[in-house]
Amino acid sequence: MLSTRSLRQATALSRRFQATSARWGHSYSFHINTPDNTPETHFDFSAENYQRVKSILGKYPTNYKQSGIIPLLDLAQRQH
Repeated sequence: MLSTRSLRQATALSRRFQATSARWGHSYSFHINTPDNTPETHFDFSAENYQRVKSILGKYPTNYKQSGIIPLLDLAQRQH
């Protein structure tokens, strides 16, 4: 069984690690512009992929359409 002091130390270490990892993640989250990928670059699905979008979203109930975001992101990456 952990003593009160050990428990406090473990909690403090855990909090310190969580705060540090959050800072690390943020510093590496940035966009690198390339000639074909800038914030101004327009994206739209092709006509064929719009049919796939309807098919993908058709698998989810009306109130859970946002759950289809991962398959839609995959489709967008494959198109690009």
